[in-house]
Amino acid sequence: MNTTTKTFISLVATASLTQAASLVDITFSDLADGDLTNGTTITNTSGTNGLWDGGTATVSSGTVDTSTNDGYINYASGHGLVMDLSGSNAYTFTAQITIQDLTANTGVFGQINSWTSDNSEYWMRLTSAEDYQILLRDSTGTQIVHTFDTSAALIFGVEHTLSLVIDGTTAEAFVDGNSQGTVSTTTLTGGTIGTAGDRAVIGAYNSTAGNRFDGIANSYSITSVPEPSSTALLGLAGLALILRRRK
Repeated sequence: MNTTTKTFISLVATASLTQAASLVDITFSDLADGDLTNGTTITNTSGTNGLWDGGTATVSSGTVDTSTNDGYINYASGHGLVMDLSGSNAYTFTAQITIQDLTANTGVFGQINSWTSDNSEYWMRLTSAEDYQILLRDSTGTQIVHTFDTSAALIFGVEHTLSLVIDGTTAEAFVDGNSQGTVSTTTLTGGTIGTAGDRAVIGAYNSTAGNRFDGIANSYSITSVPEPSSTALLGLAGLALILRRRK
């Protein structure tokens, strides 16, 4: 490998790392074992903390057991996440979870404003058929509802990493790093999903008791990454110019 190539790889890696933004990073590692009660602060190391709501859960060794739908993480009005899909931004929602029961729909992430077509909102949930289902509604009221068939990949009582990557072109679901399919997002013409002035929930898709995650949660995270970064593209152009001059 020559010096020019080494320099270029370093530039692209630095560009990608500096442009990524962690919006939510929750691990529960700071919680003491025992009951997790309403009003307890849930630390988000990347931003605004949430509050536990909806009932008492059990904390054990950095995990939260909500096997009987006991609670979720609540973000008050004014802390809603806005996803900007008008450019090249990509958003990754990740939950490290162990599913205990799916007798009904159980939520993972959500911002439900009013359930009407003129409100920008989103949710991600697991259905009773062990599928991963999403709703994405943009600021014009255009929406996508899609179900990914994850029944073969999700096993009760086994820890899984469930991810969803959303950008202006596609939404793609993953279980333990393996793709479970994609759906086009090009019909979302409004540019943004979610409303900053409204509330968001984690470990649920709304505040209704039956719509909260049913199992053991290890961590939740949301990241935003421009894809591709403009700096990386400039690096590619610069490399092409350097190589051209060396010929």
